[in-house]
Amino acid sequence: MSRRRQNSRPALHGVMGFFLNFQIHTTRSHLFLFYFLLIFFARAVVVFPQSVVKIYGQVLDDQSGLPLANSNVELLNSAYGAVTDEAGQFMLENLFNGEYELRASYMGFKSLLKKVNVTSDQPAFIIFRLKPQVLLLEQVNITAKRDGGESVDNVLVFTQQDIRRTPTLSLGDFIQRFANVDVNRTGAAGSRQTVSIRGANANQVLVLLDDVRLNDGLSGEVDLSQIPLNMIERIEIRPGNEASLYGSGAFGGVIALYTTKGGENRFRLTSQNGSFGFWSIEPSWSGRKKGWEASIAANKLSARNDYSFQFQQDDKVKTTDQRLNADFSSYNLFLHLGLVKGNHHLSCKAHRYTSVRGQPGSVFALTPYARAQATRSKATASYQFESNMWSVRGQLHVSQDQSDNENLLPLQPVYDFGSVPQFAFHNQLSTTVFQLETEMKPWSGFEQKMGVEGRLVRFNSYNLLQYVAQPIDDASEQTTAFFIRQRINHHLNSIFFSLLPAVRFDHALFSSAERKRWENHWSPSLHVYASWGGESIVYFKVDVAKGFRYPTFADLYYQDFRVQGQADLLPEESQSAEWAIGGQLKMHGRWNAEVKQFENRFRNMIVWRLGSFEFFRPYNTDAELRGTEIVLSYTTPASFLSLEANVSFLRPLNKNPNQTLYNKFLPYRPLNALKGRVTLQHQNWSSILDVRCIGSRFLNEANTKELPPYRVFDATLSKMVFINKRRLSVNASMLNISNEQFEM
Repeated sequence: MSRRRQNSRPALHGVMGFFLNFQIHTTRSHLFLFYFLLIFFARAVVVFPQSVVKIYGQVLDDQSGLPLANSNVELLNSAYGAVTDEAGQFMLENLFNGEYELRASYMGFKSLLKKVNVTSDQPAFIIFRLKPQVLLLEQVNITAKRDGGESVDNVLVFTQQDIRRTPTLSLGDFIQRFANVDVNRTGAAGSRQTVSIRGANANQVLVLLDDVRLNDGLSGEVDLSQIPLNMIERIEIRPGNEASLYGSGAFGGVIALYTTKGGENRFRLTSQNGSFGFWSIEPSWSGRKKGWEASIAANKLSARNDYSFQFQQDDKVKTTDQRLNADFSSYNLFLHLGLVKGNHHLSCKAHRYTSVRGQPGSVFALTPYARAQATRSKATASYQFESNMWSVRGQLHVSQDQSDNENLLPLQPVYDFGSVPQFAFHNQLSTTVFQLETEMKPWSGFEQKMGVEGRLVRFNSYNLLQYVAQPIDDASEQTTAFFIRQRINHHLNSIFFSLLPAVRFDHALFSSAERKRWENHWSPSLHVYASWGGESIVYFKVDVAKGFRYPTFADLYYQDFRVQGQADLLPEESQSAEWAIGGQLKMHGRWNAEVKQFENRFRNMIVWRLGSFEFFRPYNTDAELRGTEIVLSYTTPASFLSLEANVSFLRPLNKNPNQTLYNKFLPYRPLNALKGRVTLQHQNWSSILDVRCIGSRFLNEANTKELPPYRVFDATLSKMVFINKRRLSVNASMLNISNEQFEM
């Protein structure tokens, strides 16, 4: 690892015109410049639906002023209507001029009728304020879904709408504002990004795309910069131990991504450009007709990423150098075709990704000619049948990943080649996954989900400079697994109780050349949730779980100059426990608070170290991650003002029997962090201010060197307007307003 200081300059993200979204980066941090540019530059995301917006509005609780999500808005005397989103907003399209009568309804509230006049001019805006009412039906108990009541899982869910209204360039930028989520990056926009949750290593966090793991078999990590946001429909962040559902590598948390499906006929085009030579274009289209649904999303991105940086040597002397060979370019294409007939749903998805990037190396080992190229091809076919009491889903997934890494001296080098020797490797990874799941709801308050999974992974590597020697012989992993999860819910007046036991069994065979090893692992978990109250509630959660992670192909079989894997390396094992207490108060708005304590103990955690005879090898060691999270939020009536803040404290302790390292802090993990957001909304205007205060991080296991803390402020101003009956979202953003410098 190296120390790098990046001058993270404030950046204004904006767009001019209908089709282009320009991101203009400035090296000045004066606030008057920010407000000046905020007025004249904007980020425009233009949506050209095949239909035209005629009526839009919002459904609110008349008493609290809070939005009512999932409310029904019906156009009387027709089969036309809409369902409100999380902000209580709705839209109706394809209407002729004239007067219409709308009815808004929500369980536990009195329905409301309103008339609205539609003209060929601007769309009509209407607000429904529904009054609560008590529903009394003989011998029937009706309980409306309440915030925090039925949503008992330890998961954060974000929709495509949440993604679009947040100033972000990548998936890593979007998730880094949440408690104990740390995104490690190697440079500016387009550079490699990996994620850590609650201090776990990047290969201990599982990243799923449509329920299929993206973690590669060589390093076990996922580069978040390779995932375009315009093809993502929903993001789920599960910070706890999820091995009982997903198996190996999920005990450090799970990030589940779900791609877009065909829906409302819509075309969207976004383009961005900015400093460091950053430029991107993202067209997407979705549509639905007579049971068929389809969507297409593409993404083209490039960045130069060369910049000056400073680093401080042991003698405290600061040196300035130029970071070269950090360019990046990528292309994504995503296709989806589906058919819905009654209770049956067929779906086919394909994804193609290619990228080329420079590898600038570390401060003391620059590699101005090292290059990396990656190609990924994925295809998924699924079938789902769903009825009132049970459902079944089957999915077949195949993928092919190829990567080339080289560091070759050109015939006429312009820059110093450096101390890193020449190399040229070609890697191939093929994956086939079959999944079958069934879910049953035989009676109210009980659910059961069962599933089986089969996975075959094959890995090949080639040393293009030495055709006889290979870093890793042909290797493979064959995994068979089954899981079962139950949910038992019980209501007693104002008390709600939920119990979620789950268990998964994995059987795996690893082989390379004549070496074979078998692994068997059970991963049980238990989640308990209890709450008391009505609109205002108090709740308590407890989670206990066990998990594991198999060594990667590199951990087991890698053999190269002074780099050696160990075939007898033990799998990582984890025992975790956490509890949380929180509540929600509806008084002059909505107040939420939660305090969470967690502990994750690792046995046989895999760490690469420089060992005897200067060989770089993986070793098994023990570690412990303990921490606290405090989350607070407040939303005013009608969602005019929203405040969010989270504070996290982390104690990543090394439990290596070596007395010199025992109870030392594990490196590269922030010991504390404060993150917050302020959101203002008024009619079609909204503004967001984000702040991230990241604490110090140690650079080595001996805790003798550390990176200083830093603070970053980001601001966004947005407005939704209608031009020629088309909806236009205009956003202007500036990143790092205070021109903070931080070390990477």
